[in-house]
Amino acid sequence: NATLTGSGADDLLGVTGDVIGGIGTGVQLNGNNTLDNTTLAGNATDGTGIDIGGSLISKGHSTVDGKATDGGYGVQLNGAIEGGTVNGTSDIGSGIKVDCDSELDNATLNGNSPEGKGIEIAANLTGNHGSAVHGETAEGIGVDIGQNATLTGGGTDDLLAVTGNTSGDISTGVQLDGNNTLDNTTLAGNATDGHGVEITGPVSNTGNTTINGNATGDGHGVHIDGSMSGGLVNGHSANNHGIFLN
Repeated sequence: NATLTGSGADDLLGVTGDVIGGIGTGVQLNGNNTLDNTTLAGNATDGTGIDIGGSLISKGHSTVDGKATDGGYGVQLNGAIEGGTVNGTSDIGSGIKVDCDSELDNATLNGNSPEGKGIEIAANLTGNHGSAVHGETAEGIGVDIGQNATLTGGGTDDLLAVTGNTSGDISTGVQLDGNNTLDNTTLAGNATDGHGVEITGPVSNTGNTTINGNATGDGHGVHIDGSMSGGLVNGHSANNHGIFLN
């Protein structure tokens, strides 16, 4: 129930937490917190830069930035975020990990990991009022959607937008690990010689759901190795198959 408030858009309250131990946490929010013109910066090594353990309201010019310099999580999310942008980076871990069922309301997640997962969605995620998820990687997976995870938008005119980009040779933009449900969600995966979108198990698409995969080199736009129901799948590749049913 703690609220952190800065004086104004040009006079932000700056909160920084650093941990040099193996598995510590830089900044932890315990729930029902409000940030108003406040910047949070959490830095860890193998632990978690920022751990969001409940509901968080972000107002004014507030920012949340978590970083792990090794195999930890830049940001770990287990709750609801209303407003603002959450940025997470990790060198070889996950930039942002959605660890338990979570909800976004007019909020954006930006995750980056050069060798790991830009964003790892290991639980159900709901997003409304223009919420978006962006994952970036060089040699890993831009956005990894774990087994049994469901992604849900706010409605047919309020889609949850999920984008995964990779700049490496054989990495993947967006990967679905199987038994996934996409409801009023758009997936966009972009790769070079890897797969724009890789589907490794059953996927059920409901509502106004679209999957778009693009490979600018020798990769497949969309690589499908599992059953699909509903929705629309678009794939494009410069030098290989737009959609490959493997």
